[in-house]
Amino acid sequence: MRLLFFSWRDIQNPRTGGAESFTHEMMLRLVAKGYDVTHLSFSWPNCEPQTILDGVKYHRGPCGNFSFIKFAKKFYDKNGPFDWVVDQRNSHHCFTNYWLPKNQPRCLFIHQTTRELWYSELKFPTALLGHIQEHVTLRNQNNYPVIAASASTGSELIKDFGFKKDRVFPFHEGLDYPPRPISELPQKFTEPTFIYVGRFSKYKGIDAAILAFQKFRSTHSTGKLYIVGRPNKNFEQKIWKPILKKHPEVEPFIEITGFVSNEKRDDLMAQSLAILVPSQREGWGLIVTEANAQNTPAIVYPSPGLQEAVGYGKTGLISKQKNYNSLYEEMVKIWKDPDLCKDLTTKARTWAETFSWDIAGKQADEFFQNKDLLKLFK
Repeated sequence: MRLLFFSWRDIQNPRTGGAESFTHEMMLRLVAKGYDVTHLSFSWPNCEPQTILDGVKYHRGPCGNFSFIKFAKKFYDKNGPFDWVVDQRNSHHCFTNYWLPKNQPRCLFIHQTTRELWYSELKFPTALLGHIQEHVTLRNQNNYPVIAASASTGSELIKDFGFKKDRVFPFHEGLDYPPRPISELPQKFTEPTFIYVGRFSKYKGIDAAILAFQKFRSTHSTGKLYIVGRPNKNFEQKIWKPILKKHPEVEPFIEITGFVSNEKRDDLMAQSLAILVPSQREGWGLIVTEANAQNTPAIVYPSPGLQEAVGYGKTGLISKQKNYNSLYEEMVKIWKDPDLCKDLTTKARTWAETFSWDIAGKQADEFFQNKDLLKLFK
């Protein structure tokens, strides 16, 4: 069976994240089952235009929306048809309903809808146009089968965009490697230490994490915050410098590590009291599960995906509102209540041990072999 995936980033992109990890882990397991899998994505400076990784054939084209769609169509016209075409929507997508042949089996792969994020990441009128485009195109594609990165995303597609319930398939998240035995994990730091891991983007809530920690530090005169990820000029100029100008006293207690190895990242998560994930919206929030595997619970915003990732409060804490004051309150709660902290830590670790990409691979195999779905394109 031949599969063709479209996405704006792939697993080797410098800005890769949870969505790309999910996609690659699923595809390599399909290859192991005998599938022929090709993935098309945007290029980046000095990347290889073609490569094979874990049996998946990667092709990279222009990194502009319309030029990439032209590249994707040309590739399809030359190499198609395929048994399935997978149009991954993660802010960007390939508008396949407008140019693929009607009888070409296709599905959407959606990690999260973007909704209000258009306005936090882009300026007017681009944000408004993006918001309208998303609503219109999802409505035009709601007869398609869809793979969703979580039950939260699946429910949103059904409720808000008119997708048919029997054509929405939430898939299982996984971990890239089994959790280390607890006995092999490093000890927790003696002072209350929190960690933020992820992109330095406004919608990810990095500013809220810093401000919540600043309030924690000023109120309790203890604590440290690690920020793990790649800094950028936008973060430096619009978030970091303005906060330091107002609260210079907090700088010695915040360490921005820059990019680190997975081993270093995991050790820092394991040594922290909790990971802060104040994102406005996530498909799931894979970093939550990855922290749980290191014996560390998460404090998250009440956002789609994230609430599901913490078992709706059973394996982590959910702030009452999406602001740094609410985040701060949960930070105090987990520090001041050792019994609560111990209970959440135990449940988070147990929860993480149930996650495997093998399950997602099995779900994908069943999805692409589903004869009832193929009948939709006869």
